[in-house]
Amino acid sequence: MKYLKIVVFLAFAFAVSSLKGQSQISAKKLKRKNYQEVTTLQNKVNDSIVFDQYPMYPDGSLGVQNHIKKFFKYPKEAAERNIMGRVLIKFVIEKDGTLSTFENTNDSNPLLVNAVITIFKKMELWEPGYIKGKPIRSSYTIPVNFKLQ
Repeated sequence: MKYLKIVVFLAFAFAVSSLKGQSQISAKKLKRKNYQEVTTLQNKVNDSIVFDQYPMYPDGSLGVQNHIKKFFKYPKEAAERNIMGRVLIKFVIEKDGTLSTFENTNDSNPLLVNAVITIFKKMELWEPGYIKGKPIRSSYTIPVNFKLQ
């Protein structure tokens, strides 16, 4: 069987936004947990939401990327069938930092979508977004590209 060199390109559409208002997390907690702000243009449930504090993942976008690299496994059947593509995975960050409601927002192959969902279900807790001092549920979308070379 021919050796396949598998290259995964992770594409993140992160836009850095300035935060308005006071952070709900103390500087000490941020330093202790090594949280960094992770934001995208697609992290709003609707256009009227303006966060006091945006959802955050430990180590920010680099932490998300490292998690994906650590747990990534190209689906064997997808590799054998030469299936490649981009998965836009949308999920909800709950008030307690857990992830739920995974959704494929484009017409990606189910083999690739299931691989991405498996990876994201293993993520550490996120720091939820806050509005007026209270944690809120928020949606978030991350693209993951699959490419065989």
